[in-house]
Parts: sequence; structure tokens; C-alpha cells
Amino acid sequence: YGNARYEAGAWHDAFRKGLAAHPDGVILLGDQADNKCSHSVFAHHLDAFLTSLARRLARVHSPVLLAYGNDDFCNNYQTDPSVLALTTRAYARHLGHRCYLDALGNGVAPTRVGGMTWVSINSVVFSLLDRYAGRKAQAHRTLVWLAHRLVRVPRGRTVVILTHIPPCVDLYSNRLSWRAADLVAFEKVLAQSPHRYVLLASHYHRNEIHALDVPGLGMVPLLITGSLSFKYGTHPNWREQTWTLDGSGQVTRMAWTQHYPGHSQWNVSRTLVSPYAVSTYSALAARLQHEPEALRRYMENLYGHNRDWKNWATDPVRCRRLEDDIVVLPSTLHRAGRKRDR
Repeated sequence: YGNARYEAGAWHDAFRKGLAAHPDGVILLGDQADNKCSHSVFAHHLDAFLTSLARRLARVHSPVLLAYGNDDFCNNYQTDPSVLALTTRAYARHLGHRCYLDALGNGVAPTRVGGMTWVSINSVVFSLLDRYAGRKAQAHRTLVWLAHRLVRVPRGRTVVILTHIPPCVDLYSNRLSWRAADLVAFEKVLAQSPHRYVLLASHYHRNEIHALDVPGLGMVPLLITGSLSFKYGTHPNWREQTWTLDGSGQVTRMAWTQHYPGHSQWNVSRTLVSPYAVSTYSALAARLQHEPEALRRYMENLYGHNRDWKNWATDPVRCRRLEDDIVVLPSTLHRAGRKRDR
């Protein structure tokens, strides 16, 4: 909200159609207000957005599941406590009990949506771009907090972790978006509490499918969703998700439809069966490598029908990188990340 490429019509269309489906939950994965402006203008953006959001949510009972992004703070990629406090107070003032995030931007949703536990973390503290001098201490506090919360989750229950910045390589910069040491520590926290996990993220303005290969735990599906803004040339899109759980509460099938307001002919539905099987992701990578039509369909949605997507889809280096990064392997990426961190 507030950026020159903000699409008010797309936002209204997403909320109208999404809420009409009576969803179990509404997920907002960060960067709700634009911060490329003065602090006073940003405060106005944030208040205007949250006023509109609260008005729409007043008519429904669906829980709201939140994660802060780098654009949700008055200083971009800045997690100084005074900066965080401005956003925290605004969310609490407008959303009341619906805002469950603490002063650092972490929290456990008070309602189990779909029988799953939903945990939000402020991933900006893990970013290579966070400029706050106390970032490392914040990252450590976040991981300690996460470990304590995961221990309390009943065995067998699926845990969904909401994080704005994904723990993988950015296809644009070809850099790991988290600091390598933080990613290693995050994976160790997950492995110490061996639940089934799902990671949901945004940030890239792209629609990507990944799996995090966590040592001692196995595959963790990582789904990255696009943006309702036209920023960076991606057409506004939003996601309607339907997951299937078995009798023990494990996710066995993840299906979603990507909606493009004003361009319904672009809407696309995808299904991920057996999201914890290595073969699911190796098969996807193989299809992208050997089936030109599968690669074309994946790339046009991945880049939100950006006008340059066809050029990118025929770039062999970019395509190979995309195929190689479907599974986020610990060894190669952590080594690369450590080198880049220096």
C-alpha cells in the first residue's frame, strides 16, 4: 500500500473473492505498506492499509495469520526495537486480539487452523541486508524462542512456519537470502523437534516451489507466493490454498489456485502430492528440465507474467539454476552462503 505500482483493485478483488470462500484462515506474508518514503508518510500508509484490513475482517471470523516483511518497518531492512515498535503498535491498535506477534515480530497463532499449529517469525533479522547493529542477538533470540515453542507442540501435529524472506537462493541475485549461519541454526532447531513442517514465504514477488533438505529431518516443503502489487513488473496475483491431511494430521496433498485479478485466463492450479518425499521434487526438476511446455507454464506463473518472462524462460543459465534449486541442499548452499557472508 502506498507504492506507485500498488493495485487497489487487485487487493479488493482478492479480499472479496477470498473471504467469499469462507476460508479457515487469511494469510498475510508481509510487505503490506511501502516504506520508500518519509516516516510520517509511511505511518499514514500503514494506518490506511490496516484500517481497510480491519474493516473487511470485522465481517468474518477467519483467523488472520501474519508475518512482517522488510517493507513493514519505517526503515527498510532495519529491525531496531524503536522501529519495530511503531509497526507493532499500529497492528495492535487496528487488529486487536487478531495480532499475536510480539515486540520482535514472532508469535504463535492462538487458533489452530486446519488442525495445524501456525508459527510466525520475523525473518528480516536473518537477512543479509538487515542494518541493525543488534541483528545477530535478535536472530539468536528468535531461534531460542522458536525452539521453546516447537517443543510444546504435540507430537504428530503439522507446524506451518510463516516467514516473509525465504531461506533459499534468490533467483534474481543468485544469493542466499538468509545469513548462512542463521539458516544452519534454523535447520538444527527444526531437527530437534521432529514434527512435519511447512514453510510459507513471499518477498521475491514470484511463485516458487522448493523443499528444504534438513539434515536429520528430511524434506520440508517451502512454498513462495507472489504479490498483489505490480511492483517489479509482476502482475498482481493471490493464492487460494487447499491442503489435505491424513488421520494423523500430516499433510498429504497441497493444492492451490493462483488468481490474477483482471486476467482470469492466467489463473493456474497446481498440486503437490506427497510433499515430504524426495521423489516429488526430483520429478518436478526433471519435468522442468525435459518438458519445454512444463517449463513454460511454470516460468510464466513464477514471474507473474512479467513482460520479460519469455526471455528468462529461454535463458539456459537461469533455467538450470531454477531446476537445481528446487531442493535447497544444505551442503552447497551453506558453503556458498558462508563465502558470500564474508
